[in-house]
Amino acid sequence: MIDMVFNERSLECLAPSLEEARARGTDFVDTLAATRKHRVNRQLRTQKAFIESLLAKKYSWRDWINDPVVNREKRLYLKSLATRAPFLDGLHDAQDQSMACDVLFKGSKAEGLGAAYFINGLSVSLMSEPCWNADSLSATVCELDEDGELIQSEIKIHHASHSSHMETHVGWIQETFEKSVSSGSDLWERREQFFPSLDFCEKIQEQMLNLPKDVLSSFIRGLSCLEKYCQGWVSGGFNLFALGCQASSEGEVAKKQFKAERTFSCQGQTISFAYHVKLGDPWTIYFDPAPGPGGMYVGYVGRHLRNKRDR
Repeated sequence: MIDMVFNERSLECLAPSLEEARARGTDFVDTLAATRKHRVNRQLRTQKAFIESLLAKKYSWRDWINDPVVNREKRLYLKSLATRAPFLDGLHDAQDQSMACDVLFKGSKAEGLGAAYFINGLSVSLMSEPCWNADSLSATVCELDEDGELIQSEIKIHHASHSSHMETHVGWIQETFEKSVSSGSDLWERREQFFPSLDFCEKIQEQMLNLPKDVLSSFIRGLSCLEKYCQGWVSGGFNLFALGCQASSEGEVAKKQFKAERTFSCQGQTISFAYHVKLGDPWTIYFDPAPGPGGMYVGYVGRHLRNKRDR
């Protein structure tokens, strides 16, 4: 199931009046309510301080929930979602990834947007500015590679700030739902159904069986990214920057000093893998586009392999 994550950046522009604050809160709840028919989890990931954050000057979410002018059912609905765990602070994948990189929207850090992206969730916002009136948001992932060089990757984030935006996400939500798995064993058994364009190396089965349950969704997202690229890759060479997820090529130090750890047997061949998809520290997928166009080898799934920083 898909998790909703609140975009705290949409609170930066306060409503100019109490009436506008009430309306923004009401529209936001209508957006949350619209997700119920689309197999989205009935919970909202927020920061623990969400309830005290302001909609307008001297008017917080807590005030909105207790405001008798606002529709009572909508107030109770938001209270049931936003005042209980799980909070964003306890989101394991997002916390791990935030230690390794920043997600920026228009040049400033966006914690909620980053968390939504890294858990393959739905970011939800107040319609407080025109930039939030979109069913998809573009952001930038910034991180340092093993040589200390800054790497920036453009990403797309599923998003809603109005009930109408949910119609755009029907296909994505359905796909995510169908690809949900209960264990690493389940993922392995259904690999050909989910990822027909990917050839898995001999040791992948054992690696998948050992994956913790709470990281399976991240691996499904990473493998789905590779599969989607392969389906659209009908001619020409491999383009790393068109992959659509956070991926990179190994640095020269890792290629030389740790080559053996990145060499795997695939379909009767011994291949040194140089590309990997980053799923949030410490998880990764190593792949090779050699079978393309239209196919890839997957050589390794699991914790990140040693590099220059680990020596």
